[in-house]
Amino acid sequence: QLNENFVVGKQVLVEDKYVFLKYCHTCQIFRPPKASHCHHCDNCVEEFDHHCHWLSNCIGRRNYKSFFLFVFYLSIAAIYNSIFMAIFIYRHKASQSTFIEAAKNLLISTGAYFFLFSLAVGLILAFLFFYHLMLLGNDLTTAEHVKKVKSSTFSWKTCKSNLVRIF
Repeated sequence: QLNENFVVGKQVLVEDKYVFLKYCHTCQIFRPPKASHCHHCDNCVEEFDHHCHWLSNCIGRRNYKSFFLFVFYLSIAAIYNSIFMAIFIYRHKASQSTFIEAAKNLLISTGAYFFLFSLAVGLILAFLFFYHLMLLGNDLTTAEHVKKVKSSTFSWKTCKSNLVRIF
């Protein structure tokens, strides 16, 4: 039985670099590089990015590609909806005699509300997608970026190698 007040770890050689592996007292394992313990799921996650409350799951090495594509396709779908709602509003406005009349009719049909909602959601999701694209290019996780610290000296080198590794 290990003393939990004592920091335990070991160094291993990975690609000609020594990497320090921390010991997780809860899971009783030496965590791989860039792994963290998720307190919501109560287990260690390799390349832990964050715990997503929307998906009720940890985002890490095994499902980062799925999460990345999920955010990308949701942002595309929301922006696509807002573009076609804008076209609908424009065509509806053109068929009315005044803009005020057209706006009243659109508010009743909730087209304007749907346009604003899908535009806001699309822009937020597009920001989230580009944020994760930036993180992927810099070989960071959300947890490392928020803490402003690189959790290990282990790195996958370039943006291209990170994209190849994920996809």
